[in-house]
Amino acid sequence: MKLSVLMAIGNLSKGGAEHQCRLLMNNLDPARYRIGAMYLYEGEDFSIEPHVELIPIKRRGKWSLRELWCNIDDAIAAWKPDVIHAWLPEVITIPSVISSGWRDIPSLTSHRVSLRYSGDWRKLTRDYCGLLAHCFSRKIVANYRVHAEPLIFRKLAAKRHLQTIPNGLEIERLRSLPPQSLETTAAVKLMYAGRISPDKNLCFLVDLIAHMVEAGIDVHLTLFGDCEHAHAAIIRDRVAKHGVADRIVFAGQKSNWQAFGVDADALVFPSRGEGCSNVVLEALAVSLPVVAASNNMTREFLKHRESAMIVDELNVSNWTDEILAVCEDEALQSRLKTGGMDVALGFSVPSMVCQYEKLYGEILNPSDG
Repeated sequence: MKLSVLMAIGNLSKGGAEHQCRLLMNNLDPARYRIGAMYLYEGEDFSIEPHVELIPIKRRGKWSLRELWCNIDDAIAAWKPDVIHAWLPEVITIPSVISSGWRDIPSLTSHRVSLRYSGDWRKLTRDYCGLLAHCFSRKIVANYRVHAEPLIFRKLAAKRHLQTIPNGLEIERLRSLPPQSLETTAAVKLMYAGRISPDKNLCFLVDLIAHMVEAGIDVHLTLFGDCEHAHAAIIRDRVAKHGVADRIVFAGQKSNWQAFGVDADALVFPSRGEGCSNVVLEALAVSLPVVAASNNMTREFLKHRESAMIVDELNVSNWTDEILAVCEDEALQSRLKTGGMDVALGFSVPSMVCQYEKLYGEILNPSDG
C-alpha cells in the first residue's frame, strides 16, 4: 500500500523553499508514495511531475481566514493523507497542522528562515506567528543547524526532536544550462538573485553600487527576482535617489538565472537571515564566486576566501574591497570556484529525498525510529 503524503505550501514557484518542495515531490518514488500538493497559488515557471496531485485552495480575500481554514480542512478530509508536511507560510501551515491534529494525522513542519533577522516588524510578526504551527506538529525539520536561533525556538525544537535535512541541489542540470549574457559591458559585473524583500538588505546593495560608482569603478548590478513585489518600489526609489539607474537592472524572476553566472564576476548576497540559501548553493554549483554577509548559512557551510568571500559588516567600503579582490586576483578566483564546487557537491537530491522518506516512515511508526 502506498504511503500518502500531503504537502502544504503557499506558492508552487516563489523561492528556495518552494523549489525544494517541488524537488522532493518530483523525486519521491510514485510506486511507494501518493503525493499531493495543497497550495494557494501556482505562480509562474514551475515543473511538477505527473504523479503529483495538485490540490488548489481557493482564497477569496486576504482576510477571509475562516473560509480559508475551512477549505483547507475540507481538502485534508477529502484527500485523507497519512502524513501532512507543512512548508510555509503560516497562513497555510497553521490551519494544516491544526486540522491534522483534529483528524489524528501526523504532521511535520519545515523551519527554513532564521528568526534572528526578519527585515521589518511585519515579517518578524509573521515569522513568530509561524511558531504556532511548530507547536501543533509532531516533528520539526530544518535545513540548517539551529543552535544560533532564539532560545524560544530552540526549546520548542528540542521538544519536537528537530531533525536537520540539508537542501538538495541539481548540480548537473545547473551546469548544463545554456550560457546567457548580461546586458552590460561594465568592467565589474555583479548579480543578485532571490526575493526582493526587506530581509535581503537590497537597499544596502544600491548604496554599495552608488559608492563604487563614486569611487570611479565601472560596475553594474543585475537583480533577478520578483520585481512586482511591494519592496521593489522602495528599491527603485533608492536607485533614483542615488542616480544609478543606468547601473542597476531589474531583470525579473528567471528560473535560469544561474546561466548568467558565466558572464558575471560575483554573486552579491547581503542577507543576514539565511538558513540554507538555494541561491548561494546554486551560484557555487555554476562556479560563480559569492560575496555574502555573515549569517547562519555562510558560517556553517562556507569558509572565507576558500569557498566564498564572507563580510561580517554591511559596510560599503569593506564590500567594495572584497569584490575588487575577487575581480583582480586570479588565484583567489580559482580557489573560490574550486572550493565553492566542493561545497555544492555535498548537497545531493537523492540524499535529501532518502532522509525525508525515512522520516515519513518514522513519524508514522515512532517505535521503529
